[in-house]
Parts: sequence; structure tokens; C-alpha cells
Amino acid sequence: GIRELVRFRGLGDVYKRQTLFEMGRIDDALAVAQRSATYLDAISESEWHAAYPGNDPAAAVTGLETLRHAAHKNIEKIETAILQNTQKRGH
Repeated sequence: GIRELVRFRGLGDVYKRQTLFEMGRIDDALAVAQRSATYLDAISESEWHAAYPGNDPAAAVTGLETLRHAAHKNIEKIETAILQNTQKRGH
């Protein structure tokens, strides 16, 4: 199944990142988000189809691309929060 593929183990990190971010553990959230994005970038379309066989094959590619985009947007959001925190401490 999906959990057996090493590349898919990082997908659960999407939820872990959100929890860490909400707890104020921003540096940890960034590390998890970066790891998640790395896993998502490495997943092939055929692996994605095999992992989610019940999904509409026509929508699977779009779904994977949407998830990849969201992972990278999460990194940007966390980096922005880190920058803002750094600026607040500097004033």
C-alpha cells in the first residue's frame, strides 16, 4: 500500500507541519514542510496512480500537481512567518 512506499511516508508530514506551525514551532514546521515537498516532488505520476487507484485517473495528475503546489506555498508561508518573527525580535 501507500505507506509501504518510502516516498509516500512524507505525505503525513503535511498534517504534522500544520500542527507544529499552530503550536508555534515554526522552525520544526519548516523542516517538515521541506521534507514533505521533497517527497512530493519525487513521486511519479504512475506511483501516484498506483497509490490512489480509486481516484479518477483523469484528475490524478491535477491532484498531484495541486498537492505539490500547496506544499511549496506552505514553505513560503512558514518562511514569511520566520522572517516576521525575526524582524519583531530585531526591533
